[in-house]
Amino acid sequence: MKKFLSLSLISLFTTILTAQKELIINQNQFEDNSIKGGVPSSRILLGQELLSGTNSVALKLTPNHSFSCFGIGWQNSNVNLALDLFQVRYRSRNSFGEWTKWYDMGAEVKPNETPTEMFWTDAIFTNDASSHKELEIIIKYPETPTSLKIVMFDGNARTEEDDLPKMKPTQSEEKSTTCPGFPSMITRSQWCGGAASCSQVNTTYTPTYIDATHVVIHHGASPDTYTSGQTVVQSYYNYHVNTLGWTDIGYNYLVDKNGNFFQGRYNPNITTSDVRGAHAGVSNSTSIGVNFPGNADITLATTAQLDKVKHLLAWWFDFKGLDPLSSASFQTQNFGIQTKSRICGHRDIGQTACPGNDLYARLPNIRTSANQIITDCNACGIPTGLVASSITHNSATLNWTTANNAVSYTIQYKPTNSSTWTTTNSTTNSKIISGLNASTSYEFKVMSSCSGNTSSYSSVKTFSTLAPPQVTLTMNSGTTAYSGHPYASSNMDELSQYIITKNDLVAAGWTSQTPVLKSIAFQVSTNSSTVLNSFTIKVSHTSSNAYTNSSFLAGTTSVSTYTGTVTTTNGWNTYTFPTTFNYNQTMNLLITVSFNNSAVGTNSIVKSTILADYKALFRVANLASSAIALNSTGTRSYYRPNMRLVFGPSTNLSATAKIMQEEELNFEKIVEIAENNLVVIPNPMRVSNRINFYTNTIHTTKSEIIIFDNLGRIIYSNNNFELNPSENEIELENELVRGNYFIRIQNEDSVLNEKFIVE
Repeated sequence: MKKFLSLSLISLFTTILTAQKELIINQNQFEDNSIKGGVPSSRILLGQELLSGTNSVALKLTPNHSFSCFGIGWQNSNVNLALDLFQVRYRSRNSFGEWTKWYDMGAEVKPNETPTEMFWTDAIFTNDASSHKELEIIIKYPETPTSLKIVMFDGNARTEEDDLPKMKPTQSEEKSTTCPGFPSMITRSQWCGGAASCSQVNTTYTPTYIDATHVVIHHGASPDTYTSGQTVVQSYYNYHVNTLGWTDIGYNYLVDKNGNFFQGRYNPNITTSDVRGAHAGVSNSTSIGVNFPGNADITLATTAQLDKVKHLLAWWFDFKGLDPLSSASFQTQNFGIQTKSRICGHRDIGQTACPGNDLYARLPNIRTSANQIITDCNACGIPTGLVASSITHNSATLNWTTANNAVSYTIQYKPTNSSTWTTTNSTTNSKIISGLNASTSYEFKVMSSCSGNTSSYSSVKTFSTLAPPQVTLTMNSGTTAYSGHPYASSNMDELSQYIITKNDLVAAGWTSQTPVLKSIAFQVSTNSSTVLNSFTIKVSHTSSNAYTNSSFLAGTTSVSTYTGTVTTTNGWNTYTFPTTFNYNQTMNLLITVSFNNSAVGTNSIVKSTILADYKALFRVANLASSAIALNSTGTRSYYRPNMRLVFGPSTNLSATAKIMQEEELNFEKIVEIAENNLVVIPNPMRVSNRINFYTNTIHTTKSEIIIFDNLGRIIYSNNNFELNPSENEIELENELVRGNYFIRIQNEDSVLNEKFIVE
């Protein structure tokens, strides 16, 4: 081999020791080292005759191909030299002619750790793992080597025989059954993808299984940045196998800056066993190696990278039954048997700066985070994500996210204004509850039950039941034709009165959920064309179950619920009350019907039911004064016309519930929209001085509420508004005119905004 002296290099390397040689290596001096079909690779071997009498050498290399990775090996007769005595300083020139800054590197591999029986650096990448053109290096050694080898290759190159997929490798979707689970992993065949430089990756061999007690954290030392973690992993494999002569890549696992988790060493039983790698000398027999590609002193570990490694270590330590915060003695690479943290850096056990200062400083957090993942995963999880769905006036489905290790759940619920909880249980993350009160705000909470212990109760979630639907009650369904009342218009005037007991109502299907009487109907079989004037229906309460004499009953809380001029039709004749009647839910109903005509006509025939008690009383007359309603006595009757009564929910509904009912809004949809937000109900709204809004965000302090128009003018302001956990109402001094408005709610917890329209 010819020696080329470069005087120009002397000025470049101002820190070179005396007796340093400067050599220029041209393209024709490189030996091709490419694997058939693989990436371009070459090497140069400097013999002792070029190195004698020196303790360092400066080289300028221009290979006949681009390179993204290189390595340096020293052959020494003294195989026991310390690794930190070998030093490399380097820089490279990219395809744009720009030189990088100078970087420093040391030896990482001892002669007894590689079949080449040489000291070696680890794989050294260009600063961004891209393809560069020239390399300058200063190599220092403690004593003159018998030979010096430099290997260069381009991990980015693609050849016709290289069938590496263009797409990023996909991660395994295999679901783990352990907790913490085994991370989703990019397998060896996926990250190699058929590339020739790592084609041996699919060649099976018998690995050495070990009982690992420690995890050694490494960084790749270089590059500073990189685009493809897959390419970097391929380059590690290529260097470790094709340069160092190892059977396989040295690391057990690698995690790139994007959080991609790569399998390293071949391990057919990866989720149940550990295999010996080649990452820390004699420590390989009792440890696994996890690599962070990149220079951890320059390009800091990313959140995605750290999170994936913490997850990996949590799985590994939980599977091994070891404490990630503990320490234990084992055989170190350079310092004999010592007690070290079970998660340690390479520098803890060997003469190296790996894994870099920044990553090394993060090891305590990695240990505690891995331990916390194990603790959280194996704890009895507190249910989260509480939500009520399928809400009706008397039922709801309560849902929550499945909690860790839960085998069953205890659910408690109650009206918001009550202090008494109702308790029930479920073996799934859902529970249907019924028997609820209509138009009522409820709250619920859930506790997990695990094997032998329970969690705390979850935070409380609030929901409101809907107003109940109206019900139609048919009071009797007799077929007897009857003309005596309430349409006996063969006389000018008539007064009829009917008692409907609470038992009658309950038997027909009435419940306390619907206490408001909204309309009444009578069933006509043959109608009359006679017009009934001043047709009036009154409803009141009575304690009487039947008429014991011929006196009309006065009743209590009497309400004139219908007055008009009517003509009957065949079928049900319905009279809707402009003023609904609020039934007190304990007494009986008293229905009084009257009309006053100035001439006689013909009767309408109704269908009726013959009862065993006198529950009907009537009087017909021809009174010029039209004062039939003033009569105090009449004739008792067993005939009671068939009636239909329509009952609805209480008129004492909350403001929001009433508006929802009027606007036919879907409460579940409102809850969905208002999750941690606010909704004005209705929106658009009619001209009004009241604004109703819903929010299920629970605030710990009083809030400031501002309402302003689209010109920014403040319409309403209150800095001491106490929010309810669900529905709220604001009353303004004046009605809002038509236009666009905004409501803002602000306190120390949050700021909520909502636009609403008045039309």
